[in-house]
Amino acid sequence: MDLENLDLYGELGVTKNASEREIITAYRKKALKYHPDKNPSAEAKHKFQVLTAVYTVLSDKKLREEYEEVQNRKQSKDEGLSKEILRFREKLRKAEAEQADLFKDAGLREHKIQLLQKEAQDLRYEFERQRTVQKSGYTSFRDMAFTGRLTDLRMDKEHDRVVEVKWKLREEPEAQISANQLSHIMAVFGPVEGAMIKTPRKGYVYGIVVYQYHDSALEAAEYDYRQSARLWDHTGVRKLASLLRGCKLQRSHVPRSSYAGLVGEQL
Repeated sequence: MDLENLDLYGELGVTKNASEREIITAYRKKALKYHPDKNPSAEAKHKFQVLTAVYTVLSDKKLREEYEEVQNRKQSKDEGLSKEILRFREKLRKAEAEQADLFKDAGLREHKIQLLQKEAQDLRYEFERQRTVQKSGYTSFRDMAFTGRLTDLRMDKEHDRVVEVKWKLREEPEAQISANQLSHIMAVFGPVEGAMIKTPRKGYVYGIVVYQYHDSALEAAEYDYRQSARLWDHTGVRKLASLLRGCKLQRSHVPRSSYAGLVGEQL
C-alpha cells in the first residue's frame, strides 16, 4: 500500500493540524462504516484496510512526523519545478523577441540584396554594350544579343508581397495588436510569412506584413477597411480587425539604371 503518495488526512476527513482526539474520532466513525461486519463488500474491505493503515501512521507521533517530512520534501520539489517552468517561459519570451528582431533585419537584408543583384545586372549589361562598341565601333539595341532583364520601375511580383497596415493609436489594453495577432488578422487575405509592429507616429500604429504571394498582398491593399469587419466574423480577431484603418503595398522599386534609360531611348 503506497501511503507516501496518499493524502492520509484527506482519507480520514481531518485537517493537517488535527489533534490526536480528532484523528481517533474520525477513524472510529469511518471504521464503523466500512468494517467487514457492517459491510461485507470487497470495496468496503479494501477501504477498511486503508483506513487502518492511515490510522496506524497518524496515531504514532514518530510515523506522523516522518510522513509530513516526506510530504514537505515533495512540495519543495514541486515549487522548484514551478520556478524552472517560469524561467523556461522567460527564455521563450526572449527568444520570440529576438526572432522578431531577426525578421526585421532579414527584411532589410533581403531588400539590400535585391538592389545589389539588380545593380550587378545593370553593370553586366553596360559591360556587354561597351565591349561590343569597342569591337564594332557602334551597336544598336536591336543588334545586341543578351538574355538578362531590364531594371525598371515595374512591380516584381516575386518580391512585392509586403504591405503596411495602420490603425488608430489607443491606450486601452484590449486595443493593442501584437505581431502574432496582426498575422492572424491579415491571414484572411492569404498565407502570411510574418509580421512586425513599427513605432507609432502621428496618432497611428503601423505594422508590416509579409505574404507568401503577391496576389494576397494586393487583395489586402485594395480592401476597404472603412466598412464593417464582417470579413473577420468567427475568426476570433474581429474586434481587433475593426481597428484597422488602411493598408498599402510596400513596393520594392529602384530607379532605372543608366543602361535601361539608354535602351528606352533607342526603342
